[in-house]
Amino acid sequence: MRLIKALAFVLMLAGPGVALGADPVQFIVDHNPDIKTLRAFNSSVLNRLKVTTRAQSRYGYEVGWGDTTADTEKARWTYDFRIIAEMPLFSKKEAMEMRLREFQLRRQIRREAASAVSRYRGLKRYIKREEAIVEGLAAECRWMEQRVQVGLEPQKTLMNCVLDLRERVKNLEVKREELQDALEAVLSLVEPGDRPQLKKILEAH
Repeated sequence: MRLIKALAFVLMLAGPGVALGADPVQFIVDHNPDIKTLRAFNSSVLNRLKVTTRAQSRYGYEVGWGDTTADTEKARWTYDFRIIAEMPLFSKKEAMEMRLREFQLRRQIRREAASAVSRYRGLKRYIKREEAIVEGLAAECRWMEQRVQVGLEPQKTLMNCVLDLRERVKNLEVKREELQDALEAVLSLVEPGDRPQLKKILEAH
């Protein structure tokens, strides 16, 4: 019972619509607007539309008046012929080609999504490691400054530490900008309404 409650709590923290272990690449493939448009077209009513015509015939009687007083009844057939035809709007070859286009587009988007997600995650891991290094280097520079103040270290050693710290901080800021660009590249593969959920999936990993 405790395990079930704990699992429910974790699911609540994950937020609505975000499954644990959700794959961002698969989410992108399922929600990419180009794929959705082509998939909707391939499964639309137009793809299954058939043109159908019918043939009908009618039978009736015609009463005629001759030169005499006797009625003459003439049977009359009235035919209303129409061609019977059932033709799919698209041929089997065309339908197969459209399915193939959908498959190729899915494969293309999957590759693009995998590459974009991989770049984003790689930058995120790099920044996390670099932040830890910068934090440690800043602590070392502070410690070095105290040693310089009491004459245990030369001023040059402190300056080298500070220069190294500044260079790493500068590089870290550049990588953070690249991370934002990488995130936007990933989110651009889905429609605006799906981007918050995709961002949650990315942040969950």
